Amino acid sequence: MKRRKIITLTTDFGEKDSYAAEMKGVILRHNPHVSFVDITHQVPPHDILHASLTLWRTYRYFPKGTLHLAVVDPGVGTERALLIVRSSDYLFLAPDNGLLGPIVEELKKVSLYQISPIGAGASVSHTFHGRDIVAPCAAKLSLGIPPQRLGKAVSSLKTLPLWKVSFRPSRLKGKILTEDRFGNLITNIRRRDYLRFKRGGKRKGVWIKAGKYLIKGLFKTYAEGGQGPLALFGSSGLLELALQKDSAAKALSLRRGDPVVLIDGR
Repeated sequence: MKRRKIITLTTDFGEKDSYAAEMKGVILRHNPHVSFVDITHQVPPHDILHASLTLWRTYRYFPKGTLHLAVVDPGVGTERALLIVRSSDYLFLAPDNGLLGPIVEELKKVSLYQISPIGAGASVSHTFHGRDIVAPCAAKLSLGIPPQRLGKAVSSLKTLPLWKVSFRPSRLKGKILTEDRFGNLITNIRRRDYLRFKRGGKRKGVWIKAGKYLIKGLFKTYAEGGQGPLALFGSSGLLELALQKDSAAKALSLRRGDPVVLIDGR
């Protein structure tokens, strides 16, 4: 028995309108043996960085062979490219606007293909390439058609400075990337950045500065912080600022882009 193809969807379409359903309908019309998993349709409108971080956190937990489809596309209708990325385990399909950059950087050994609207359908809307170009392409991939038959090979893609942090002898500076629904502030400081900073200065402890707050050391769980703000590495391996049973974003008055600085513990 042939295994059903899993296709995940990450979009900024929301749940009010029919956009996600229209894409699914197009795919099912070509291949009714598809299983869809909605990663989220609640990406803030046009927020490429949020979509990129969401897909980066999620893709690895799916079975090999999964096709990850992401449409957050403020450049729809322009000359921006649409890409298929093939790794040893997964396929990705998204606009070439930086969304897939962090994943490609992590996977390293990938093949890139730029797809063409030719043959995507008799009528292609200038405002909904997700339905009229991306969905038919996803359907063909789900049927086993190889990416090289759907587009031309390319050697590069656009990226996002998601992991750009600065190291100094006495500090490591990153920034807040997003706020989750619990109000936890997720930064772009990875555990390996922290370890590099700590080992490089042979530091016994590290403190975290964020806004007017100074957090002394790292915690392991949200419950350990008492009534004050805490810092810990969350499930994604990224440094988070949190507050037990409350929103750190509101309490600390911090938001995306604000700096977070690691310094020597005293």
